[in-house]
Amino acid sequence: TRVVIAGQKRGLTRLDKRLLKRRNSVEPIIGHLKAEGKLGRCYLKGIQGDALNAILSACGQNLRRLLRWLYFAPKKWAETMLRRIIRLLTVADSDDGFEHHAALSY
Repeated sequence: TRVVIAGQKRGLTRLDKRLLKRRNSVEPIIGHLKAEGKLGRCYLKGIQGDALNAILSACGQNLRRLLRWLYFAPKKWAETMLRRIIRLLTVADSDDGFEHHAALSY
């Protein structure tokens, strides 16, 4: 494991530079999740609770993005996407799980 400092110029590989750029694009999203996405204090117990809190917060962020996209998308696209989401949720809720992949087909 290496420590890479954001302002560091020398000794960085191409991968390090790419990872720093990726980090710069991800950090504002994490800040938004901490401020408005309930990622602040974790009330769940242990390491699994921390992981679950982060995953659920990210799921909420993805749902907000999807709903915003559906709101501004053309009506036909939105209806098609909603039908697929409902079909996926129906398959996930069934007793036999995801064994039937017909709902996943486009």
